[in-house]
Amino acid sequence: MNDNIDNLNKGLKYKDEEIKSLKHDSNNLNNEKLLIYNDINDIKNELIQNSKEIKICSNNLDLLNNKIKNNEMSIYKNFAEISSLKNLESNMALLVDFKIRIKADFYINREQIHLCSHNHYNSDRIDSSRIKLIGNIYKKDGCVWIVHQNGKSFEFSLTDSKFGMNNWKIEIKNGNAFVTNKEKGSIFILEAGSIYKYYKIKNKETGQYLFLNTNKSRDHISYFIDLTTSKDKATDFYFEIYYYE
Repeated sequence: MNDNIDNLNKGLKYKDEEIKSLKHDSNNLNNEKLLIYNDINDIKNELIQNSKEIKICSNNLDLLNNKIKNNEMSIYKNFAEISSLKNLESNMALLVDFKIRIKADFYINREQIHLCSHNHYNSDRIDSSRIKLIGNIYKKDGCVWIVHQNGKSFEFSLTDSKFGMNNWKIEIKNGNAFVTNKEKGSIFILEAGSIYKYYKIKNKETGQYLFLNTNKSRDHISYFIDLTTSKDKATDFYFEIYYYE
């Protein structure tokens, strides 16, 4: 009977130790759960903070994008004015004060028309000091120009002319486009043409554009230049540095 009591006591002692061990493991587990919970809270708080920072960055990015967009709009808005300066486009700055040819977007027998003035036919002359402008496939004498900048505008002088018209200026007057031997001619602005790197030549005073009038034939290789207030009707012109062929 004593043996049974001893065995019972040993069993109770073992159970007691097992309970203590379980309590210890439970406490450790609770502590680990608490640590995990704290870690989760730390991560959550960090995510919340990062989210706030991302939102701030996003707002700053939106502000930056809006500034860029506004600047781009401002640039586009002022492009026409910028284009009228020496940085007009492409190599226009290099063409100022150089000998150049002015080519129209028009062809006769696959030959491109050039802006010219010839004191050759009676039909060319308005009087002794005014000779009409023409578009001609002939591209040497009387078809070479110098573009002078006048503020935001331009003036055109004829050069390399065998017709005695060197330094004659393009003038627009009374609905006519001609060259004159006056000291100063009309001033023009260049507007973007319908074709890349081509320009509309517009008289600043009258708002009229140069255009090749195919209803006014001069001969089989040329037409007279006329005036129009319609930009769509105006001829597109291309400027290139003059070179000898």
